[in-house]
Amino acid sequence: MQGDVVLQAVDVVVLTKNSAITLDLVIRGIRHAVPVNKLVIVDGGSTDGTLEIARKHGARIILGKGKIGQARLAGVREVETEWFCFIDSDILLYPFWYRRLIRWTREPNVVWVGGLPMEQSRILQSYAYFKSHGLNHPEFSKPVALSNSLLRRDIVLECKEWLRDDIHGGEDSILYDFVDSKGYRIVKDFSSFACLHLPDCFLHDIYALYRGGFSYRLRHGKIRIKYLGIPFYLLRNAVLGFMDTLDPRLFGYYFVIQGMAHLIKYLGVAGKRVDSFIDCLEKSSKIMGVEIFLGNPRDPEGNPLNFT
Repeated sequence: MQGDVVLQAVDVVVLTKNSAITLDLVIRGIRHAVPVNKLVIVDGGSTDGTLEIARKHGARIILGKGKIGQARLAGVREVETEWFCFIDSDILLYPFWYRRLIRWTREPNVVWVGGLPMEQSRILQSYAYFKSHGLNHPEFSKPVALSNSLLRRDIVLECKEWLRDDIHGGEDSILYDFVDSKGYRIVKDFSSFACLHLPDCFLHDIYALYRGGFSYRLRHGKIRIKYLGIPFYLLRNAVLGFMDTLDPRLFGYYFVIQGMAHLIKYLGVAGKRVDSFIDCLEKSSKIMGVEIFLGNPRDPEGNPLNFT
């Protein structure tokens, strides 16, 4: 990469739904890390204090009525700058996030740059460590996610696949395939941890696998045998995690807990009580994660953080 890049102001898009637990801290992190031109909040029907927090920070609020892909496009349509940021409502940017990622935009054909998130957990620290350091290794890291990314607005708007009604998850993979098919470059910056995923990842990832089961079923409409093997696919991560941390609990967590969370929603056997329980887990993950961070607010290099 070449020398320093002028830090031009960019728009930031955040999707929310009942995100009050983390949103204030997330927006303060954005304001400290990014020269914000306009903050756009696309809300999926929050019933907590999410919208009040967004208004307090002067955000442009869009009320989303569609699936997650449609909500992302609605946000991008409000963007005015050539490059913009997608930041999830539970991602806390470290102050150097934008400065480190924006350098890549000077490279030829780069249209998407993602940061490297750090995970945290009070329940299973070995899992958080492996997810941060192991699963983000270039050799077996999944494509760049949209949770903390810089993107070219014009390229994203070309991806009409996001308008489909059956896209309620995996929209980052759809955009990845579209961008890759056009011959553009996608970069994941592995130089350092650029942000913190606020929720306790032990609880949050149960919710994520459960939601993933719903997304798979929604997209395909019927059960496909290969997706019944997700728990066995997760064993691969358990083996890698055990080799990295020597913690045998990872086998039970990946195979039993995450695997079953995915399957029961994919098979459609989970009722409203299970849905409510999983939602409670996700809320607990956010509360616990914010407490962990506020108990020691520092960046990965040990520098104290103050977002007041």
